[in-house]
Amino acid sequence: GARAGACCIPDYARLLAGTHGETLARQVRQVVVVGRPTLSRSVQALIARAPALAVAGFGARWSDAPAHAESVLPAVPASWLERTPGEAVDRGWLEQWRAAAEPTPAESWGPRAIAAAFAVAVGAGIGVVGSSGPVRALDRVLPAAAPGAAPTLIANRGLAGIDGTVSTAVGVALATRRPVLALMGDVTFLHDAGGLLVGPREERPRLRIVVVNDGGGTIFAGLEHAAASAADVERVFTTPHGAHLAALCEAYRVPHLSVASQEGLTAALAAPCDGLEVIEAVL
Repeated sequence: GARAGACCIPDYARLLAGTHGETLARQVRQVVVVGRPTLSRSVQALIARAPALAVAGFGARWSDAPAHAESVLPAVPASWLERTPGEAVDRGWLEQWRAAAEPTPAESWGPRAIAAAFAVAVGAGIGVVGSSGPVRALDRVLPAAAPGAAPTLIANRGLAGIDGTVSTAVGVALATRRPVLALMGDVTFLHDAGGLLVGPREERPRLRIVVVNDGGGTIFAGLEHAAASAADVERVFTTPHGAHLAALCEAYRVPHLSVASQEGLTAALAAPCDGLEVIEAVL
């Protein structure tokens, strides 16, 4: 729910990694962490060099917090959310970040274009996002919503992160009894393809799954693993699969649609979702 309001900087990842953002980040005197940030390395770097650090909320414990944290609190204190009557507010610091931020350049077709279409389609509804590439692509393109209008986004975080993502999305749709839109990569989808199985006497969820099929775990191309030989990276990390997703969906009697353009994906997402279905976005 934090991706909303005038203080939200959607372009933070680029800013923290870029020259202008690095300059701003070096001026930071205090960092307040709510929850457990694990998505962006630039945020981890900001936390690591924070002169003063406080961690609060979501059951934060000393064992989970950086060693240099000055305080670790189980909940956000109410005093943090209160302003002293008559207290002047200096908005100069916020305005520097807002001025440096830029809209993410449009991508004709790729992971961020797919994530952008997902963001538009989910609106203020419920989305389930797979780990690895899709959640990072969404983090780069999701705009700041009006207060109270941010989508409810749910993601699994575990040892590997991709365990049970299809089943999680099915469970969310069944529990909320609302249409749910999910976004995940091909490896994540294949890892839990059994989650598509719904018995003939069981309630079927209203769930649309968008699968970004780029032929394997391509996120590793941007990590330290890429320093190895190309053949080793492909076989051990990218793990190309060659799976036929349409045939897999047919085996589970789940409707499947393949798209290979922004226009095709937008049209598919605009159609009503009445049951369990898969949209394969082919890269």
